[in-house]
Amino acid sequence: MELHTLSQIVPRYRAVFCDSYGVLRDAHGLLPDTRAALAYLAQVGCPLWVITNDASRPARELAPPFAGAVAPERFVSSGLVLSRHLRERASAGVVAYLGPPSCAGLLVDAGVEHARLVELESLDEVTTIALMDDEDWDWTRELNRIVNRGRRYPELEVLLPNPDLVYPIGDEVRLAAGALGALLGEILPRAPRSFGKPEAAIFARAFELARAELPDLAPGEVLMIGDTLTTDVLGAARFGLATALVLSGNTTAALVEREVERAGVRPDHLLAGIAP
Repeated sequence: MELHTLSQIVPRYRAVFCDSYGVLRDAHGLLPDTRAALAYLAQVGCPLWVITNDASRPARELAPPFAGAVAPERFVSSGLVLSRHLRERASAGVVAYLGPPSCAGLLVDAGVEHARLVELESLDEVTTIALMDDEDWDWTRELNRIVNRGRRYPELEVLLPNPDLVYPIGDEVRLAAGALGALLGEILPRAPRSFGKPEAAIFARAFELARAELPDLAPGEVLMIGDTLTTDVLGAARFGLATALVLSGNTTAALVEREVERAGVRPDHLLAGIAP
């Protein structure tokens, strides 16, 4: 596939949805070309929404690393979609969550009773578990506890706001919450329910916000930029958005053709990075 730059393809579209990790930032902070890309989009008047599978904290807390370049209300996270689901669902009870304490803010926003799973001595009364993030807990211990709770209680509901299998850190990747959820899905009687990309709900929420600003916007007039074929590109394509795969994160130039064949989806555009 031919490589393009941001400035070569953005003029064809009226709005941009963009993944966060692997495109605009990594675990260490903003990527080198991010500020230039955001400045370019502002210059040409193309509105941006950041669409991320990050469920480690409320969406409003994802904005500070961008130093005012992206407003908090322009972040649409899988955690935000999960919060909406929990607010609207009929079932009650405690939601036990896995991840750092910052994840609790999403459950506070949802108005549900919650507890950190690692702080529960027993799971005998737990009917809902939210696998929010892969950090700050002992994978072996807690996954074994979940598996055994599921064996005793087959109706156990596991919510997976972040289905990403890996996330980039520099030139490497690390296992993400989605990989742990996939493992549980092979074992538990009831598979985890996903809320992030590639599911339609997160794209629908972002498109709803974009239509509030551009009332006659059509899906094909939105460009989704991401670094992962099976979440960013596949989900956006299913929703009817145009897609661009960037080779700065999970998908590298050396692996792109193999990944395209494996995923069964081909992006509309290919970018080496986010630089204009």
